[in-house]
Amino acid sequence: MKESVGIFLASGLLTFGGCHSQTPVTWEYESVTGKNDTVLQAPAAEGWVAIGVSVAPDGQKTFLLRRQKGVTIAGKWQYKTVVGHNDNILTNSANEGWEVVGISDLSDGNKSFLLKKPKT
Repeated sequence: MKESVGIFLASGLLTFGGCHSQTPVTWEYESVTGKNDTVLQAPAAEGWVAIGVSVAPDGQKTFLLRRQKGVTIAGKWQYKTVVGHNDNILTNSANEGWEVVGISDLSDGNKSFLLKKPKT
């Protein structure tokens, strides 16, 4: 009886021991450029998620995107850009529920905030 319990225990450990190993997540990156956040619509539909933004002196925005390599799922995020002198703009009721993705300092002293939230 003791031997069979030991065998079952050992086989259970061997069987379930491999279940906890995880394959590391690998990411792929892309950037898109445009005057506003509408350029994110097509990549977001392909599963890309914006993770940063920079704004050139001429107002052109470059958005850094990433998605899990080999995984293409329909986009679940919506994006918007807001501009303000400081981060107090984020407490505006119109911006509640939005998550900050990226911040870029503008040449006029303002900041551009890229925000996202789940599509409803």
